[in-house]
Amino acid sequence: RMPTLQTWAKGEGVVWLTVLSSHPSRSDYLSGAQADAFNHQRGANPSALLIDASGSAGRAFGAMTANHMFIIVPDGTLVYEGGIDDSNSMQPDKVAASRNFVHAALRDITAGRSVSTPRTEPFGCALAYAGRDLPTRRANAFSPQGRSLLGAADARSSGAMPRPRRAFSVGAWPLICAS
Repeated sequence: RMPTLQTWAKGEGVVWLTVLSSHPSRSDYLSGAQADAFNHQRGANPSALLIDASGSAGRAFGAMTANHMFIIVPDGTLVYEGGIDDSNSMQPDKVAASRNFVHAALRDITAGRSVSTPRTEPFGCALAYAGRDLPTRRANAFSPQGRSLLGAADARSSGAMPRPRRAFSVGAWPLICAS
């Protein structure tokens, strides 16, 4: 579901960033070359693969799980946060029958509409941040004024991707910049 959605979104002018928030001390951390190979092997098609080894970007957004999805619009307003769809299954028939919240949100945005479902529950493996502290949810993530989090990251455009568990890439979470 993710590679197909990435390809469609990029065709619509969307910038799809995969942010890797696993700390180098974690056993599932990969070198840049290994991460690139892993990304290619799984058919991923993001605009860029960013490393957030300190976890500052993940914590700023409140990313809790792999595939915790975030969509921001050009003015920096966060308009969607949550899971990719309403199925936590990897079974093709269940995925095919699921409601894809991210695709729906991007269709709303490209049509000039407000996102009809701005928040859902994310699912997947917990992110492997350094230490024991997990991010906390932002109380004002969907304020009418929104807020820009783009400057909060120390992400760089190369680095590592952790090994997958249950077919999810632990430590990777999408940040989607809609046009």
